[in-house]
Amino acid sequence: ALYGMTSFGGTYDKGVIFKFEECLATGSAISDTVCNFFSLNQENYNESGIHYQTLVNSVGCDSIITLNLVVYPLPYAAFTSYLDNVCLGSGLYMLEAAEPYGGVYSGDGVN
Repeated sequence: ALYGMTSFGGTYDKGVIFKFEECLATGSAISDTVCNFFSLNQENYNESGIHYQTLVNSVGCDSIITLNLVVYPLPYAAFTSYLDNVCLGSGLYMLEAAEPYGGVYSGDGVN
């Protein structure tokens, strides 16, 4: 513990002694692998690496969060068609090409 003293009127015969308790930081660690981004305490991370957040814990001391993050970018896929416009519910049509070549495509409406 640390002690400090303050005086009144410039003399040390009247004063107050304070006892300060040591403030111990707390910490936690998170490791995750995500696509695109990761959100922690309203802050978004979109790059791989080790990130830190410092918050205040319940007793007023630092609370340090260590985030070990791997971020994979969203995949890129491009489709080309001989049609200029395609409307919802217009039926199936053949694509001329897709990138990456030889990929497997799936999802709503993909056969």
